[in-house]
Amino acid sequence: QAVIDKVSRYLDDHAGGIDSFGHTLDNISNAMGRSQPQEKVRALVADLVKETQSMAQRNYNLESRLGRVATEVTELRENLQAVQREALTDALTNIPNRKFFDARLIEATREALAEGEAMSLVLCDIDHFKRFNDTYGHQIGDQVLRLVARTLSDSVKGRDTPARFGGEEFAIILPRTNLQQAVIVADQIRNGVMRRRFVGKDTRDDYGGVTLSFGVGQYRANEDLADLIGRADAALYHAKREGRNRVSTELNVGDLARAS
Repeated sequence: QAVIDKVSRYLDDHAGGIDSFGHTLDNISNAMGRSQPQEKVRALVADLVKETQSMAQRNYNLESRLGRVATEVTELRENLQAVQREALTDALTNIPNRKFFDARLIEATREALAEGEAMSLVLCDIDHFKRFNDTYGHQIGDQVLRLVARTLSDSVKGRDTPARFGGEEFAIILPRTNLQQAVIVADQIRNGVMRRRFVGKDTRDDYGGVTLSFGVGQYRANEDLADLIGRADAALYHAKREGRNRVSTELNVGDLARAS
């Protein structure tokens, strides 16, 4: 608002200078249109030159002022972009947060409908994370969360979007990916995390490893996004009930429901 007010003042001042210059030109033009002695003509020309130089200086001053304002606007835009990134990024893991996930999921479903392509959602949860946290402390728990987030980021590409869904739960939006392809991605991530061992940065203590359970769902045209999330979430809990450290899909949940 301060920058806008400043520009408004600059333009108002300059508009006043333009009006004054216009009146001066009118007066000189009218005077020169009448028969005048040579000295009077010289004086009028001198006045015209003086006013023109003054106007040129005012134009230069305005240009300089607007140039400084442009720099301020650029800095403001960069600051706003940084704030926006911070607002949409999970502070601990440095990957997109739930707010970003919600907006991106809407966008991804629209793209899937427009392009006639599949789109899948993967939810994953760190197995027995509370027990790990209680045993080794929150600092080591945070290290685990960061490592899982980094593994997710390293395992996706293009417009795939990993996000922290909440607590120890993560999500991955996979455009142009069907259910079977999403399972492959999830299993690669599961194996990648399972092979890791957590070692204290300072103490070099070995804290062992963690595993992930996954639930996968595929978007159905025009469905409510809560239904898609619900199916992936149900598949995740199926994976946990079946022993954890595995990938389940919405088909497993459907098979279980039919069997019961």
